Amino acid sequence: MSGGGSEAVGAATPRRAGWRLLVGAALLLPALWHAGAIARIFLSRAAYPMDIEWLEGGELYQAYRWDHGLSLYGPPDQGYLPYTHPPLHFVALSLAGRVAGLDYATGRALSAFFFALACAAVAAAVWRACTSPAERLTAPAFAVAMAMASFPVAGGIYDLIRNDTLALGLVLLAAVLVGDGRTSTTRIVLAAAVLTAEGFTRLPYLAMGVALGVFVLARSRRNGLLLGGCTALAGGAALGGLQLATGGWFWWYSVTVLSGHPLVAKRFLDGLRAVLDFAPFLVALPFVLGMPAFRRRLSPRTVLWCALLGAALPAGLLPYAKLGGFDNDLIPIVFLAGPVAVLVVLDLLRGAPGAPGPPGWVRWSAVVAASAFLAWRTYDPARFIPDASRWARAERLNSFVAGLRGGVIIPNHPFLPIRNGQTGPQLHTMPYLDVIGRGLGEAIYPYIETSNAAWAILDGGEPLVRETVLSLYDFVGTLPDPVSTMVGFPSSPSLLFKRREPLRKSAVRVLFDFESASYEGWTATGDAFGSSPTAGRPPDQGVILGYRGRGLANSFSRASGDAATGTLTSPLFTIDRRSLALLVGGGTRAATRVELRVDGRPVREASGPGGDVMVGTVWDVSTFRGRQGQIAIVDEDTGPWGHVLADQIELFDPPGAP
Repeated sequence: MSGGGSEAVGAATPRRAGWRLLVGAALLLPALWHAGAIARIFLSRAAYPMDIEWLEGGELYQAYRWDHGLSLYGPPDQGYLPYTHPPLHFVALSLAGRVAGLDYATGRALSAFFFALACAAVAAAVWRACTSPAERLTAPAFAVAMAMASFPVAGGIYDLIRNDTLALGLVLLAAVLVGDGRTSTTRIVLAAAVLTAEGFTRLPYLAMGVALGVFVLARSRRNGLLLGGCTALAGGAALGGLQLATGGWFWWYSVTVLSGHPLVAKRFLDGLRAVLDFAPFLVALPFVLGMPAFRRRLSPRTVLWCALLGAALPAGLLPYAKLGGFDNDLIPIVFLAGPVAVLVVLDLLRGAPGAPGPPGWVRWSAVVAASAFLAWRTYDPARFIPDASRWARAERLNSFVAGLRGGVIIPNHPFLPIRNGQTGPQLHTMPYLDVIGRGLGEAIYPYIETSNAAWAILDGGEPLVRETVLSLYDFVGTLPDPVSTMVGFPSSPSLLFKRREPLRKSAVRVLFDFESASYEGWTATGDAFGSSPTAGRPPDQGVILGYRGRGLANSFSRASGDAATGTLTSPLFTIDRRSLALLVGGGTRAATRVELRVDGRPVREASGPGGDVMVGTVWDVSTFRGRQGQIAIVDEDTGPWGHVLADQIELFDPPGAP
């Protein structure tokens, strides 16, 4: 009996082990799904020939400028404005481009590499926390898959040409190098070099570097001082060199401009809600870490990764709440949430020293919970992959851009002209949005004007940049079968403009140029125009572009802004030429307009382009020749953009006119 009993037990053990293996493999399937989805997405769009997200082309163009010795962090009056980020990412793009060619595929491969590095750092940290072969089979896979599951929450940009994955990969590599804090001098020095590199990639991640440094200092005073000293020395030297090379403008773009952006409390709460919707288990972490019995079970490495996650909260939520914040700002939080939870669970399952571990069903419950989370976080990869139709339209757009003669600018997609042989100066809209509130960017008008590009392609929604293009280019038509970005800010290069031929004039007579200190001879009503022409930028008004000389008529009131109304009427003048030209800006509605009045009756009128950019307008006035005219600048609009600008009003004859 006993022998038979022994045989029965012996026979049952392999069967039980086999079932456990099958169940374990089944529970790993959601983790494998996430790995497969990421691989499919990355490979399917690696060589897609245009911006998947609208900032990709701008980063590639900065690498191009770096390669060609063109100014980046220079004074705003150079015309070109860079992204308000440190330079390491576009320098890395430039170096990669010298090996593989600078293109979208190269940039995405660089991001995919550092995403893989971040995943490898997670796997290494979790592997070291495992104490059994079964844990080593499952825990690293679950941790990496949970990081990958954050792909949609992070805006679907882990492989796109942004600095996020480079910064993430570097800071997590530094975490692996310092280990439990009590490590070799060589590893500490390497970690300092990596942290210095990260500091010149994406500034908010500095909070995570500080957390790492504090951890090392708490574990080993010698190592902490060495890490802090080496990082400060290398970072200070690099910062000094950049400041010297850029005449001090690097700090201004990277720190001063961004620090002036307002925080929106609602955006902060929206970001926190998005994080907790993705990883609701994060609510439990403070309670676990706050209980001494549990906290004592945590290994030093787990404490480090918990500290990184804690520092990721301000590193992610603060930029998310700023002007221009987007889902990618949440990357350090949502990427680390799952791996940190896995590390904490592994330590808690290990039990207190000398005490028996938890029963097997508790471990299985943890595995089931991780598998269920990953199954819950599956998504449709197809929505992040350009289909055949989109790919074909992108290729046709490239062919169209390559075929334009005389140069082309595409402000939302500046690398498209470069990759298609159009080597003229380009720009990206985003930096101008960053600085417009500071009253800068006036040089964009002469920058575009002197680029001499014969063509411009717009999306139609480029604030400031759009109005500047409209002042120099005429609308030709819509591109056939346009294609838009897939994630992030929507942008579709679809509107074609041709450079306006210079207006040829003869017998020019300037009527009004607003260069004097008052509106002498003009009659004003209401409170809109004040007592003198505008010279410079009034408080609370954006940059005014394209006016001539130093003054212009402006109904944006210094006291009331757009709410002010009024009319400014010129003295009488004789219409003794065939044409009348003027510059007009401001609101598009008829309530903000410039009129030509003949015998007291309006006969011509024009409104602005919807922004503070002066657009040239020409009226045929030949039928009124010999009669008395007046200009009336009218503001009857109290709403947004309820103001009108006018300048350089002149009569002339076209060449050859009788």
